[in-house]
Amino acid sequence: MEIIIFSDRDGIEHKLTTWSPLSSYGLPVYRIEDDSPTDYGPADMVEFAGLPVSIAALVALWARLQGRTDEEIQAAKDFLSQNPEGLQI
Repeated sequence: MEIIIFSDRDGIEHKLTTWSPLSSYGLPVYRIEDDSPTDYGPADMVEFAGLPVSIAALVALWARLQGRTDEEIQAAKDFLSQNPEGLQI
């Protein structure tokens, strides 16, 4: 499973994917697909527009946008469920 969340202004894709060695039991990771792709979990932080941002917050906000499919929402829920103490949708 691979779902593109967005592409930034440099064309770098941010996605939820199970095509990663860090993905287990079919649960997705958050991947930033640049020259050196990096995978993140829901408790991780990244720099976004010069500010630290929670990966969980990015995924939860994206999942709440109008027009998300059932598959996309389920992928977001599965991703966020990996940190039961963290943000959920």
